[in-house]
Amino acid sequence: MNENLKTKTNPTMIQQTLHKSMFTKARSNSLGTLPQDINFPEISFSANDPNKNTWQQDRIPQAKRKRVETKSPQTENIKKKSNTSTYAIPTHNQFDILDDEEATTDNKETEKPPKPEPIFVTGVLDINALRNKLKEITTMDDYIMTTLKSGHIVKIMPANIEIYKSIREKFISDNISHYTYMLKSERPYRVVLRGLHSSEDTTETKEILKENGHEVRQIVNVRHRTLKEPLPFFYVDLEPKSNNRDIFNLKYLNHMKVIFEPPYKKKEIINAKGAKVWSFQNQCHRPFRCVKCGRPPNHHL
Repeated sequence: MNENLKTKTNPTMIQQTLHKSMFTKARSNSLGTLPQDINFPEISFSANDPNKNTWQQDRIPQAKRKRVETKSPQTENIKKKSNTSTYAIPTHNQFDILDDEEATTDNKETEKPPKPEPIFVTGVLDINALRNKLKEITTMDDYIMTTLKSGHIVKIMPANIEIYKSIREKFISDNISHYTYMLKSERPYRVVLRGLHSSEDTTETKEILKENGHEVRQIVNVRHRTLKEPLPFFYVDLEPKSNNRDIFNLKYLNHMKVIFEPPYKKKEIINAKGAKVWSFQNQCHRPFRCVKCGRPPNHHL
């Protein structure tokens, strides 16, 4: 009986053989398993590139991978309790019903005058000559000047719209190279009208839009870019008002189903436009140059 108990209590040992390749196999290191004291060599691109400038060399900076801390969904739902030492006790004034006077507060905010747009004078070699020119127009307290990073463009910030207009008139009359932006109060609200025939009478369209509360500055028919044929699209410029967005709600115009939508921005580069972007080309008074080579537009003739 005792011998049987001894045989049952003795554990059985199993021998396992480990192959040698399990210890000699190379292990691939990932970014997370690399040691912290390892130094990554900086990679240079200017050695093998023959077209690279000798004065320029780009390098990849060393970057360490940061571990993103993740929280379990159970801990995210738990709100932190605020440790407040004082507790508010709700109170009620029993004499509030005796107060019949209504508290009147003036919530009217004073409207701020619109700020003028800055004026950029290009190719400035002598700032004193520009300052003397501004003295002929206004005083020193009516504007602020600063020089941009390029070093040859001076930014003039007028104090109000009147000073802005007087400076622009003087620069245009004296043929001073500069550019600016249209005032926000003068910018038209442009929309695209789809669905009208190209032969539609624009004066009648203006009257219909005026009856709906929209004052139209101009309506221009859109033509094909290459064929120059009229298309069933119109550019409608509205006077800036608070109800300009209501024009998108109009679905019918002169017994025709139409669609009003915002215009698309031009993405192509226009050759020889004198650095004039489509949105402010009328406010640019710089000499005409080719945008591809920087020379005058007729240099190839």
